[in-house]
Amino acid sequence: MGHQVIVIPSLKPDERLGRLVTDIRETFVSDGADAPDIVIVNDGSDASYDVFFAEAEKNGAVVLKHEVNRGKGAALKTAVAYIRERYGEDRGMITADADGQHLPKDILRVAKDMEAHPEALVMGSREFGEGTPWKSLFGNRCTSFFFRITTGRTCRDTQTGLRGIPASLMKLAGEVEGDRYEYEMNFLMDAALVAPFHTTTIETVYFDDNKGSHFHPVRDAVRVYGRFLRFLLASTAGFVVDILCYMLFLRILPESVNAFSEKMPAFLVNVFGSEGAELAARIMVSVVLARLISGTVNFLLNKYYSFQSKKKAAGEAGRYFILFICQMICSAVFTALLSSVLNAPTLSKIIVDVILFFLSYRIQREWVFRKV
Repeated sequence: MGHQVIVIPSLKPDERLGRLVTDIRETFVSDGADAPDIVIVNDGSDASYDVFFAEAEKNGAVVLKHEVNRGKGAALKTAVAYIRERYGEDRGMITADADGQHLPKDILRVAKDMEAHPEALVMGSREFGEGTPWKSLFGNRCTSFFFRITTGRTCRDTQTGLRGIPASLMKLAGEVEGDRYEYEMNFLMDAALVAPFHTTTIETVYFDDNKGSHFHPVRDAVRVYGRFLRFLLASTAGFVVDILCYMLFLRILPESVNAFSEKMPAFLVNVFGSEGAELAARIMVSVVLARLISGTVNFLLNKYYSFQSKKKAAGEAGRYFILFICQMICSAVFTALLSSVLNAPTLSKIIVDVILFFLSYRIQREWVFRKV
């Protein structure tokens, strides 16, 4: 079996930490494997917890320390840097939680699956049934749905802390945005662009209704969805500009655009009829003009705020322009088509653009402002 490093970020642990180190090493050895290297990152626990880290160290772990609490993501990055410096770039790692939720036998299972699937991100997926704390179940369902609609990939347990990260993803793991709980979601979404996923079922273990978790349901949820929320805010600003401009142009354009509609393709009359063709032409012109203005606003906000891209603007602007043109055409055509059914130009515009919004997020994340 390939020798992977097991990484355990820890904040304010208890006696289970030292016992976990011993159990992991014994489980691997009893299966015929070498005792794994275990790296624990003390993420700013105060001196009263030193006894637990000392016990883990005595049991065979290497303990790295943050003087102040920097977050789970920062702890994992510290471990990545240590592993790459000590072992080189051909070593992956397995991440596990310090509170005993991940059983040694499941950690071993992930190690074996990494051996069988060397290029894949191995995910230890929990089975959620009776006894699962409601906040864990609800949070996981939400993030799994979000992950599905924004990446097109299925991940049953996006919040699992038991992951096997291959050597090919270690560089990415050290560079992903975020230092706290958002790190794991950001890494998952970035890894989805470049690596296959392999899922292995693990046992679900909770202690005292998961009260030992340091996850704050509101503050950390905002962090987890941070990228998407920034995109949502930027898109909302662009959307408001777009709708206002659309309504303005729809109002100020002349009621009769015969001269314009005569130059339009015959499909307008064929699709909308002679009376509806003029309104369709006004709608489409209004959509185009509004999109030109809001598109410029949206590109600048997405580059510097939503995706915080540091790449040259020229290439991204070119890709965004292609997306912009396609999105503008789709918005214009489908708004006009839907309006002919609903007889509500503004509502039609809103419905079409909400659908295009989710498609646009995925395309911009995976293509326009792609980081990996």
